[in-house]
Order: sequence, then structure tokens, then C-alpha cells
Amino acid sequence: MTEAVVARRRLRPRLPVGFDEGDFLSAIRSHEPRGATGLWPPEAGRAYLVTSGRAALWLLLQSLGLRRGARVGVPLFCCEAVFEAIERSGCKPVFLDVDPETFLLSETAPARKGPVDALIAVHLFGNPVNIPRLRLPPGIPVVEDCAHTFFGEIQGRSVGTLGAGAMYSFGLGKPVSLGRLGAAVPRTSEAVVKLDGLHTSLPEESSRRRVSRAVMSRLVAVLYRQPWYGMFAFKVAQQYESSMDPMGKEVTSFGSVSSDLMGIVSEKVQKYRKTLPAQREAWASLADTVTDAKRGGIVPQLTPDGCVSDRWLFAVHCPSTQDRDRFVDALAREGVDSIKFYDRVPAIARERFGYRGGCPSAEDLCKSVVVIPVRVPTDRDGGEELVGAVLRAIRGAR
Repeated sequence: MTEAVVARRRLRPRLPVGFDEGDFLSAIRSHEPRGATGLWPPEAGRAYLVTSGRAALWLLLQSLGLRRGARVGVPLFCCEAVFEAIERSGCKPVFLDVDPETFLLSETAPARKGPVDALIAVHLFGNPVNIPRLRLPPGIPVVEDCAHTFFGEIQGRSVGTLGAGAMYSFGLGKPVSLGRLGAAVPRTSEAVVKLDGLHTSLPEESSRRRVSRAVMSRLVAVLYRQPWYGMFAFKVAQQYESSMDPMGKEVTSFGSVSSDLMGIVSEKVQKYRKTLPAQREAWASLADTVTDAKRGGIVPQLTPDGCVSDRWLFAVHCPSTQDRDRFVDALAREGVDSIKFYDRVPAIARERFGYRGGCPSAEDLCKSVVVIPVRVPTDRDGGEELVGAVLRAIRGAR
């Protein structure tokens, strides 16, 4: 066996795709409807299941009763699916800049772009936006995008409870994977009434579609394991940010999902919660390693003051696009696949959603951030191997 083949067999996946045999069976079986229990949704919120995270965001925006053409503030440094949900709701995305250290919405960004009718607060890579510190006029509804964090805290309060509603995604590669599902959790009585009617009017996911989703999810999860990832799936993963999109970002139909899955969703969320102490510890070790290296100008994402992060993904800012690319190559040589998150977003925002500039920090981050998962299902240690690989990659990238 050649050295190159051995290296490919041990390649660590770029996303933590968790969808095992038990998840597959749960996804295709019929269950007695049961309410979500435990700590999710927080503060006993009611969750409406739909076929994707963007469908959930669309539902929440529709429930706000915004006028057609309303201006919805959104950070440029986020997934373009958020822009699509805004546009499909009949609104116009207003692109806002982000803090270059936290990668999150800048506190002053909404005020600098003129009045907005609503705002999407995107909690990113596990880090929550400090919503109370955003400079917004009174009465502007905030929708929380919680696709990357479930148990973060903002000034002592749980993410998903500070706005008019919260969107969650259970797509493959998210903290909780159930195969391209999403959930909308409204936080006002008016939104509950409107969202209830909207959810009822959506076509319900068919049994055939449900089985197809489960089969595809299980297939992707198997391929995102060693050695199959490096041998076969890696080439597909390289197209993740472009044409092939294995995580389902091209799904365009919006539909409701049977409430009989709610108990399963809650159980998986609670299972994820139990991993958080080890995950946060591993993230801290990675951050200490990068900070101690103090070479190459590679800087970890900071968590806003007063906030607690899930620390789901480990994101670093490189000095330039060239430095980022060298670091990505060095990580690959150490057996770690990584993502140039949102690399194409500024171009997509210009071509499809009318972006005309004005977000220099976000544009820089799109071209200079590297992201790796803190933990993946194939990890067999407490993170020591990953820490060593990242340190060697920093040295090798110089």
C-alpha cells in the first residue's frame, strides 16, 4: 500500500456527519406523536418541523407579517441559504458587516445601513450573537438562526429565546443531524397563531420522500467515515461549496414534517448536549495551541463578552487568502480536511441578491477563514491528535 493511499485512508472529515443506524430506523418508522421533552426547545417553546432550515426561516419571516419588499438585515458572512429564505419570503436582504474578531454581526452594523424592518441574528460556529447589544430601534423583530448552536447563552439566557423566533437546522453536518430537517420556534403569541396556519398549509412530507431522505442521509454518513472519506467522499466534499453540494443546500421545496418525529429530535438534541463539556474542552485546547504558536498570524474566532459558546466548529482567521490556502494544504498533509467557509458568498450575494459592497470585514473573512470540526464521529481520543496536527500544520504553512 503506497504512502498516498495510507494518507487518504486516515483523512479526517471536514464535517461531523452523525446519522447512525438508529437514526435511520427512527427516520423511516411511524411513531406515536409525542411532545418534545427536556431542555429543547428552551423555555417550553413550540417547534414546527419542516423539510429544511431555510424553510423554517421562511416560515418565521412570514409569521412576522412584514410588508412585501421589507428590508431584512442579515450578515454577509453566513450561508447564502439565509439570503434565499429572505427573498422567498418577499423581503429584501440588507447585507450587514461583521466584527472581524467574533465573525458575528457587528453591534453597530444595523445602524450603519439605514433602517431595517427585521433582522436575522446568525449564531455562527457555536458562537452566539450578543443580541441585547445590537443597536436597533425599538420594535424591530429579531429572528435567531440557531443552526450552529443549541445550548449557547447570551447574558445568562439561552440562545433561541431572545428574539421573535428561532430557526434550527438538523441537516447533515450540523450539530444535530436528522437528514435535512428544520424547525421553526416562534416566541410571540401572534407569531404562533400565524405560523400554525402557515405550517398547516404546507404539503406534508410523503412517506416515499421520508425514506429517500433517510437512505441518502445514511449513505452520506457512512462515506464521511474513515477510510471511505479519504478514499471516495473527499472528492465530493471538495465540491461542497460549489456545484455538487452533498449537504443538500440545493433543496428548493418547502414542506411540513410529521410531528411524530418531535420526540426523536428532542432525544438527539439531548444526546448532543451531553457531548458539550468534552467539545468545549477540545476547542479550548485548539485555541490555546494556535495562540501559543504566535506565528503566521492565524487567530481563532473570539466569543463575545457575556456569551457562552457551544464551540461546535473551530474557525481561524488567516492574514490573507494565500496564507489560508497554505494552511488548508498543510492541514491536508496532516490528515485533516478543512473548509473555506463562505468563500463564494460575496460573489453569490452580488450575482443573485443585489449586494453592492459595504461589508469589508465580512468580505475579508470569506476569503481568509478556515474551519474544522472540533469533534467528528471517527475521533478516538480526547482531541490530542487533532491538536498535534493543527500545530504541525501551522508550522508547515509558514
